[in-house]
Amino acid sequence: MESLCFANVGVGKMGKAVQENAIKRKHILVSEIGRNDEISEASLKNADIVFESTLPHVAVDNILKIVEAKKDCVVATTAWYDRLEEVERAVAQNNTRLIYSNNYSIGAHLYEKIIEYSSKLFNKVEDYDIWGHEIHHRNKMESPSGTARNLGKILLENIDRKTKIVTEAFTNRKPEMNELHFSSTRAGYNNFAHTVAFDAEAQVIEIKHTSKTRDAFSIDTVKAAEWLKKQKPGIYTMHDFVADIMS
Repeated sequence: MESLCFANVGVGKMGKAVQENAIKRKHILVSEIGRNDEISEASLKNADIVFESTLPHVAVDNILKIVEAKKDCVVATTAWYDRLEEVERAVAQNNTRLIYSNNYSIGAHLYEKIIEYSSKLFNKVEDYDIWGHEIHHRNKMESPSGTARNLGKILLENIDRKTKIVTEAFTNRKPEMNELHFSSTRAGYNNFAHTVAFDAEAQVIEIKHTSKTRDAFSIDTVKAAEWLKKQKPGIYTMHDFVADIMS
């Protein structure tokens, strides 16, 4: 594996975890950019790739500066996708590479594949109702998570009797039969866990994915960077990465 020179934009918990694991994998830190530091060609120095791990309201401005400096970028920040088209144009104009994802855990993406397959099976057995729940630490800034939204989409696509996701609490009514309740908890110091259940009157099958530490994201974020450098210029997601390694 060839060592990469990397810059790290964002030195919070996630940014630090990515940085530590990149160094463990023999990559070389050339620039660490915090909240009050400027992103520019000079500050990015000789970086082969840049990790962006900040907050949704500043992420896109950071990404545009990185791309305009002709640097490839791994975006670990989530919940900025309303400006995705703007980022796509910048990547194309500057002939760079960029990968983004709601979740960089390879295990989480394989979990989605398991749920996709399972939902096709349970579509044929109407005795089973379906529900989902996810929990994140108290500092998570979105609810439901992007991964929960992806799981809900997968379930709706494959369970004919479910046509609507409900994420809020029910008040003075019970769920309709076509509604799939996917609830969330934000509390404590959990990293994250997602559960999808196929629930009949006499038995229930729960399929759960739990992230024990931030390494579930950060190690695979670094692996995604290593993969990205081998690709043609363009914009990618973890689905592209996982599909490639699975093939």
